[in-house]
Amino acid sequence: MKRNKLFSRSLLILFLSSNLFTNCTVDENNLDKKNLNTSNSSAITSEEPSDNTTYYIKNVYSEKYLGFETNNSDKGAEVQQWSYNGEKNQQWVFKFNGYSYRIINAYSGKAMEVSNYSTNNGALIQQWDYIGHDFQNFVLEGSASEGYKMKVAATNKLVEVADWSTEDGGKIHQWRDRNKKTQKWEFIKVENFIDTNDDTYNLSDFQIESSSHLESTTSKTTTTWDNDDDEILGTEWYFITNGDYYLKSAEYDGKRTEFKEKSGNESSLSTTKVFKYEASIDNIPENGVTIAQVHNRFKDSDDYKTQRPYLRVYVEEGAINVKETTNNLTEDSGTYYTAHGPEYTKNSKFKVQITTGNEKVNVKIETTSGTLDEDFTPNTDVDSWDDYQDYFYLKAGVYTEGYDTKPVIRFYSLEK
Repeated sequence: MKRNKLFSRSLLILFLSSNLFTNCTVDENNLDKKNLNTSNSSAITSEEPSDNTTYYIKNVYSEKYLGFETNNSDKGAEVQQWSYNGEKNQQWVFKFNGYSYRIINAYSGKAMEVSNYSTNNGALIQQWDYIGHDFQNFVLEGSASEGYKMKVAATNKLVEVADWSTEDGGKIHQWRDRNKKTQKWEFIKVENFIDTNDDTYNLSDFQIESSSHLESTTSKTTTTWDNDDDEILGTEWYFITNGDYYLKSAEYDGKRTEFKEKSGNESSLSTTKVFKYEASIDNIPENGVTIAQVHNRFKDSDDYKTQRPYLRVYVEEGAINVKETTNNLTEDSGTYYTAHGPEYTKNSKFKVQITTGNEKVNVKIETTSGTLDEDFTPNTDVDSWDDYQDYFYLKAGVYTEGYDTKPVIRFYSLEK
């Protein structure tokens, strides 16, 4: 009797399995399991829009941004989703009218609306001159933690990404409320991101430091040039192509080529400095590459000096992270805290901003996948803090952490 039950159960499983394979459909519930804020980001978060304030609008499911591929001021231009580009064509000004918002593109000055005054599911979202009708007004529902719904005031339908698209150029339409993540959005204030100016290089306070040209694979000795020294223009380790600055490091652990603040520009962390750049990285070593530092020049003697930077920004295992030294900088070995930043793909653009002041360091990192915004406050109770607190300086470039490839950083801007 038990054998017959097992046989019957086996037949039932075979029957169900055959139906599963002959009636395959997309399970939207499984598609909807993607979590809010899945990238390795921290601190910079979504918020409920304030009146007359500019935001990026990021879809919770696809993690792409509402806007246009390029600057577009045409009436009727379709709003689509795209990877983050930092341009005004992806920025939207929210204007509150008492019960809903009109949402204005920062580049074109035109309003988001439902095309053709349609009440149908699937009607596309476009931009048009604002004339005040409710197809151009949106009621927001939800929260920063769960995502916001943008409900069209005229139709009570939601703005959503069509067809579960995660691709650039994915269409945006209205659809009945299904409580899906394709219908939920994050609003990220533009001022939270790093504002850099393309092709701007303020290098008067910086020198080039490199150990990559040395033949010894173990030597830590560095050579320093002024950044405008003709001796190194066009060399393997430092060159300019199409107006962009490139720094390259040898493939040996500890080799480096970096911009660093000139001697005499050291300061305490109470001094306000803002250092920011936009760049991309190629050839990331197996153990990572350091791309920015808050270092320290204190030296009383060969035996009593700072041994390591206070902060390192580095690329490792597909992300840009920050490592903070938590013990005395003059000790032979360090202890560290790591702040995990956004995911990063080589050759894609990223931005870094380091700000000192009020006895702390703020680090902002921005990639196409996410952001990090975190304050770092040293432990001033450690021994010798008073000795080295006035000797901090800034560096950016490539410092190799491995033996397998020559990392290259391309700067699109660098400002201090």
